[in-house]
Amino acid sequence: TLSALNPGLIYCAISGFGMTGPLRDRPSFDIVMQALSGALSVNGEPGRAPTKLGIPLGDLVGGINGPIGVLAALYERSRTGRGRLIDVSLMDGLIGMLGYIAQLAFFTGEDPKPQGSEHPNLVPYGIFPAKDGSIVIACLMDSFWDRILRAIGQPELIGDARFDTIQKRRDSARPSPARPTMSCASSPATCTPSMTSCARRSSRWAWSPTSRAASSSAR
Repeated sequence: TLSALNPGLIYCAISGFGMTGPLRDRPSFDIVMQALSGALSVNGEPGRAPTKLGIPLGDLVGGINGPIGVLAALYERSRTGRGRLIDVSLMDGLIGMLGYIAQLAFFTGEDPKPQGSEHPNLVPYGIFPAKDGSIVIACLMDSFWDRILRAIGQPELIGDARFDTIQKRRDSARPSPARPTMSCASSPATCTPSMTSCARRSSRWAWSPTSRAASSSAR
């Protein structure tokens, strides 16, 4: 082999399913990787068919993990003098990029469903229509909440004990046997239609100074 002639050789092989295993000889394409990894199944709007990611991440993941492996091998060679064969699987890489989506599947035993632009645990979070396009509203932490309320013109809800934690906002936005539907009148801050009406009041450019101020003070 080449390594016998040059023990310091570093070789990186990138393929759909890796160099070993029952799928090693199968061809691979971006959309196939997205489907088999589960990435495609969580992309798209709730209640509709899965949608392919807008970027070919099933292909690009090899260009991310391959160089990382090569750099690690270069460091190893600087310490040991020996090279390494790096076997990069696009399938493995894309499964790894599922992040918390895969964790939820293992933790709950349920297949994650398409979320659209929403987050399974954070409310409000998503893309909302403005007069001339769309804006993003994302309440990542409780410290963001009061600032978001001021930014969207609902300061009267600051301090409302129904919505002052991430868990309360999440629970108020989810139907349950005790709460089969959610009224925008009773909980306007967490109801998506209400957030939508707030966002539509102005253009996305008009929202920019307000959102920048809220983001800066939330740090």
